[in-house]
Amino acid sequence: MILQELKSLKSDAWYDRAQFYRLIRNRLFVQHSRDWFIINYTAVVPGVLSQLMLLGMLEEGRFYDDDGNTHDVFRLKPPFYGIRTDEEPLEAERGLIVQPSFEVIALPETSEEVLFMLSRFAELKSQDKVRIYMLTKQALLNAIDNGLELMRIIEFLENEAKTGIPQNVRYTLEDWAKQYGRVELRTGVLVEAEPELLAVIKAKKGEEIEREISETAMMVKRGVIADLIKEENCIYLEAKDAIAAAELERVIGDYVIKKPSECIFVISNEDVDKCIEAMKKKGIFPRDSRLELRKAVSTVDSTRMRDLIEEAIKDEKKIKVIYMSGGYRETERVIAPYNVNDRYVEGYCYLRNERRIFRLDRIKWLEVLDEGDFAVV
Repeated sequence: MILQELKSLKSDAWYDRAQFYRLIRNRLFVQHSRDWFIINYTAVVPGVLSQLMLLGMLEEGRFYDDDGNTHDVFRLKPPFYGIRTDEEPLEAERGLIVQPSFEVIALPETSEEVLFMLSRFAELKSQDKVRIYMLTKQALLNAIDNGLELMRIIEFLENEAKTGIPQNVRYTLEDWAKQYGRVELRTGVLVEAEPELLAVIKAKKGEEIEREISETAMMVKRGVIADLIKEENCIYLEAKDAIAAAELERVIGDYVIKKPSECIFVISNEDVDKCIEAMKKKGIFPRDSRLELRKAVSTVDSTRMRDLIEEAIKDEKKIKVIYMSGGYRETERVIAPYNVNDRYVEGYCYLRNERRIFRLDRIKWLEVLDEGDFAVV
């Protein structure tokens, strides 16, 4: 196992020795390995590293951080990667069983990475040597809302389940996914006027019209008719059909300022977050077109994520992330980053008020904040 973890590291990159010890300890514990109870990993791991150094496959060093603290580090040399070990399986063993009842059973051999991915779109019901998850509409829509595509979920289950996905489960997941985005949150300018005047606006500014609502109302782009008529900037929700509109009105009726048509609901900027929270509690997940204007990224694009973090470090800006912490719990954190590589980002965590290291593959969503000039304390 130790050689397997070492082989996952990059050649000629420096790694913190203490962090590697903790990684081995966590791997043994998560996998419920009997070795956890019988080996002294604090003695075995240093012994392995020492042998590799004697063989000329490993180099040790010392690193000083900004606070003057000392870190023992090591890096592996290219000859190490020629070692073969019986611990390396030819093919990863599938550890999931997807039941027609929508239960997903994770057997003890299921890897930590598979459990993490599963936790993004399924609810954990029980946890022992065998973990049981449940596929639910709410969990699936939450995952899609956080940037996880349905096809990626289905491909994951097909690849990791011993017997694939039951047909009824696949069809139901596809049906649930279709319900995402039945309501869309948009920004625009609401114009209300007599039909004759709207006809003139349409004739002169037709390419600037986003949505014709009725004979006396339309949504247009901001600033295009300021010289013709008074504009009213607003946030509005658009339901895809009458059924979705009726369901939406029952949930957010108290926040609606205007209802120009059966499927259009105008709300105030101050009530946007309240409306979104109320809708999600009732299983309505709006497709937020405003996010296209925000500088944010999901974990689907890891390269873009690292680019944004490097840009934030260069501009001395903070980042806001949704992070999957220990026990697979989501937490929202604001971080002042100061170093990033392919696997980790280091920075000051304002939630914990201390320096922390975060795994990139556990960041589900990231946004670079406009505020700058942070001070790492």
